[in-house]
Amino acid sequence: MPYELCDMSQRAAPEAPSRPRGGGRRRHGDREVVVATVVVATSGSTSQRLPAASFGLSGATAHRRMSEWSMARVWVKLHRLALDDLGARGVGTAPAMAAPAALPSPGAPAAPL
Repeated sequence: MPYELCDMSQRAAPEAPSRPRGGGRRRHGDREVVVATVVVATSGSTSQRLPAASFGLSGATAHRRMSEWSMARVWVKLHRLALDDLGARGVGTAPAMAAPAALPSPGAPAAPL
């Protein structure tokens, strides 16, 4: 997986909550969460089946962070950052990539010509 995607995720992710009293386990890094998310998305598996030894975080932690990021719209921000990066490199993007929300939903009636 490109390191650029992991670096972009650090810009898109919300700040980690502070622990006023300290203690507890250290929070896993955003890079670990992005790698776990890509593996889950591309393998068809679930976050609960992630081997903790391979990814450094448990399936429950990955699922919790994926949910937090979904609520904070990190995936939308990450998508925009990736498109901006491609544009800066001179790589054209298809309209479907640039505006996925503008596409009709499956099963929707076709637009008149």
